Parts: sequence; structure tokens; C-alpha cells
Amino acid sequence: MLLQEFILEEMRMFQQMKFLWVGLTDSQEEGQWVWQDGKPHQNYTLDEVQWNSDEKDCADVRGDGSLFAARCDEHGAWLCERAAELDH
Repeated sequence: MLLQEFILEEMRMFQQMKFLWVGLTDSQEEGQWVWQDGKPHQNYTLDEVQWNSDEKDCADVRGDGSLFAARCDEHGAWLCERAAELDH
């Protein structure tokens, strides 16, 4: 499953959330969006970040898959993709 498909599927499951934080930031270099682990977002099938400005160094994703720049101190739900830990 592509990353964008994963994010949009989660958004459909939790429709009460207007946006999700997805771990993108351009805090190191303005306009150069990278994931928290330092990988550039261009490696994934995501669109460009909208409303980019110097004060908005984090990004959230909206229900239609659009990415929007936001202030990092704003609050919202997070989405992480990682393997599930199963209790034995």
C-alpha cells in the first residue's frame, strides 16, 4: 500500500478528524520538506505543501490528501505508520 493510500484510509476510518499530523517538517531549511527521520518527502506520492511560510514548519494532511503547512505548536491527532506490536 502506498503511503498516501494508507493516510487516506486512516482519514476515512476517523472522519471526525479534520486533519492529521504526519511528521513532515521544513524547520531545518525553509521549503525543503522532510520526514522526521530526515528522508525527503519527494520519495513518496504526496502533493506539494500548501500555505508554506517561515512560521509554519510542520505539515498536516487533510481528508482529500492535501498537505498544508501549520505551526508546529498547534495541536492535532498524529498518524504513524509502523508495525503493530502484538501482546503474547
